[in-house]
Amino acid sequence: MEAAPDRDHVVTVAAQPPAEREWHMQQMLKGSNVGLAALTEAAGPVTVALRWSDPSGTGEADVAALLAAASGKVRGDEDFVFYNQPATPDGSVQLLGKSPTAGGSEDRILLDLAALPLEVERVVVTASRYAGATFGALSDLGLTLYDSSGAALLGFDIGDAAAETAFVFGELYRRGDTWKFRAVG
Repeated sequence: MEAAPDRDHVVTVAAQPPAEREWHMQQMLKGSNVGLAALTEAAGPVTVALRWSDPSGTGEADVAALLAAASGKVRGDEDFVFYNQPATPDGSVQLLGKSPTAGGSEDRILLDLAALPLEVERVVVTASRYAGATFGALSDLGLTLYDSSGAALLGFDIGDAAAETAFVFGELYRRGDTWKFRAVG
């Protein structure tokens, strides 16, 4: 027989103000994924920055974003964002352009995930090289995702590129009402 709880004994706990959450950039491994809500409370667009350096000093890559529906396919030409079409018609995805860095180049893409049409379930972040150049010839190949405040949320370093001339860095995908990031590489 179990003892009856002591109803006369009451413990009062003073409510403590919630501690300010400390955010740290998460390092991703190939194939891993994470929900963006677990990384930030900031609302608004995110920015994906792709980076690389070329020891020869001559290498470049063209960054693109592909907006895919549930079928895994783009719905039409408007779902390709690249140098010749730097934004979707609604402005939800925009190429912000290349910037030189201390060690190479960085190319940024702004993604307003809340503004994407509901039919878009995935945004694939890619890059391609030309004239026979490969991603294996580049060093410091990687991706960083920033929230709308400019805080770095996650980083993904890619060290195993080889003979690829086109490369999927990662993808943002809709899971229910939330967005996640998958490190592809």
